[in-house]
This record gives sequence, structure tokens and C-alpha cells, in this order.
Amino acid sequence: MAPSETFLRLHELSRKSRGAEYMDAAALPSASHLEREFGLFNPEGSGCCPTVDATGAVTCTCSGCERWSKYVAGTLGERWPTYKQYEVLTAEYVAQLARYLRSRRSEIIGADDVGEPLRSLRVLELGAGDGRLTRHLREELDGHSVEVYATDDHSLGLARGSAHGVVAADALDAIALAGGAARSPIDGSSNVPAACDVALVCWQPMGVDWTAAIRASASFQEYLLIGEVDDGICGHRRLTWGLEDDDDAGDSEDDGNGEGAGRGHAMPSYVTDGWTRVDVTDELGGRQICRTDERWLSGRRSRSTSFRRGARS
Repeated sequence: MAPSETFLRLHELSRKSRGAEYMDAAALPSASHLEREFGLFNPEGSGCCPTVDATGAVTCTCSGCERWSKYVAGTLGERWPTYKQYEVLTAEYVAQLARYLRSRRSEIIGADDVGEPLRSLRVLELGAGDGRLTRHLREELDGHSVEVYATDDHSLGLARGSAHGVVAADALDAIALAGGAARSPIDGSSNVPAACDVALVCWQPMGVDWTAAIRASASFQEYLLIGEVDDGICGHRRLTWGLEDDDDAGDSEDDGNGEGAGRGHAMPSYVTDGWTRVDVTDELGGRQICRTDERWLSGRRSRSTSFRRGARS
């Protein structure tokens, strides 16, 4: 099915306003247009007929769900994005994320006698793919004294074409470099400062944890995880989110932010390391869209979770 005329018109206007370098449907759509275009978060009107197989997996093969699956896979066809999308970036989300980083600048960096932050806030994106999120953030943050740097080792093959401004680096090497303790030489390392304040991770690979290394670096004061949380498919269940294999909702004692320990279980490592978990999803607009969202469900699966060094704020 072809994109709607309204959807295409908005993409074209946005591309023109950003210049010729934006190709491959890279201009950001609005959340509302994506929701209407693909019938998201409207189970009553979706026309879906989900079924449950022998393993308990729930799927739907209706034309609408097939079309949405192709969109996030980058295979929907001409005039649609041709890259895989995990977090589906929207204009609203990037604007809210940029606003959030601006607000965190004074809190993290501190201010001078007249209330101005002492220097720029330095943000390091890990696992940045082709750097699409960083590029859009830089546009939004231009002139606001927030510097964003992107790194990726390209092991997952997510980058299409040239990864503009992305330093080729393993996440752990990048963390060490940005914390002033590089483990090994990195090509393009001069493009990453030796002291970053915030780590940004969008859809950390499943079963992988970079957060322990971030917390161990004296430089980082916060890390922001974008994607599914806790039992989801981002990060490591125990190392990232502090969940034990036999945890269940009925046997846990927490404060609503994942800070508590289940009866008989150890506290999450981020808590013992002196960090606080803060759900900032609503602060960033509450309208995130991701590849695992299903048309027959009203809930959204991706969230934005901040972890901050020191006392609860």
C-alpha cells in the first residue's frame, strides 16, 4: 500500500527544510501521523485478528500488521525508509529529548555566579548505528551548549550508507575513552572528548550490558536508556535492570521505579553502586513508538529510563 498523500507531503517538506543531505526518508515524521498511517494503539479500530500458537506467541497476519512490520523492517517499498527501526524516531520525541538534555545541563554541570552553566554538557551515544539519533539531536540542540557524540562498532550491520560523524568503537572502549581511561587506541578518538557526562543508549542489544562500565567511570553522571525495560528485549535482565531469574511481580517490594528488592533477593547493582532510576517517559512526551508495538494493543512498549549518580532528586 502506498503512503498517504499527507504523510508524503510532510516528509517532503521536512526533507527540503533540512537540505539535500537528508535522503532515504530520513526526515522525522510526527507521532500522530504515524499512528494514523499505521493504525497504531487503536485496538478497536485495527481490524486485527491475533492468534496464539502452541508456544504462547501472539501474532497477527492481517494486512495492516504486515504493513507495519515491513515499515519497521525497512522493506515497505519505494519512498519509505529502507533501514531497520527499533525506536521509531519522531519529531516530537527528538524535540523533547533535546529539551530534557538542556534541562539536565545546569543540574549536572553546575552554574556560575550569574546562573549560567559552567560548560557544555557532553553526551555520548553508544551503539548509535549510522548516527541518525545523534544527527537529529544536534540539529535540535544547535546553540544550546549540549554536545552529542556517536559511537558504534557496526557489528550488527544497522548502518545504511555512510555513518556520518559516528566513531567506529566498541561500546566498552568508547566508555573508557569518554571516561578518560581508553583501553586501546580508537580511530577517530579525537572526535570524542575525554570526559563525557551523559551516556545515551537507544535499544541496547538483548542480553548485553554496558551500564556497569558506565557506572564505573567517574566521568558519567547519568545514563539514559531508550527501549523496552525490565523483562523486555533491551539489555541484560539482571545486570541492566536488577531482576533475578525467579523474580515475579507478586513477590517484589519496590517503589514503582524498580528500586526495591524482591524478598530474599539482592538489591539491583545500580542501587548498590549509588545510582537512582527515574522513569522520564512522560517527561519526554509519553508517545514513543517502537518496532515491537502491536496494532491490536493500546499500550506502548518503549520507555525512556534515566539512571543518575548520587542521591534521589
